[in-house]
Amino acid sequence: MTNVVADSAAAEAGLQVGDVIVKLDGQAIDNFQELADAVALTPPEQPIPLEIERDGTPMNLTVSLRRAEPPPRILLPP
Repeated sequence: MTNVVADSAAAEAGLQVGDVIVKLDGQAIDNFQELADAVALTPPEQPIPLEIERDGTPMNLTVSLRRAEPPPRILLPP
């Protein structure tokens, strides 16, 4: 990971900058697009097992994705 947002689901799961996600819910992850696709298909608030490598050491974590918040509405004058 190149960035972990404070107070995010990733931060709460214990992910750190430099971690490499190897598997998400048992599915091999080889690149960012595969990770994005797998996350998009995962229901929010469901615990998901992660297999990561941290400094070459395999680790297992669990993350629970959050429901996306809609962007704020901006009202423009007519």
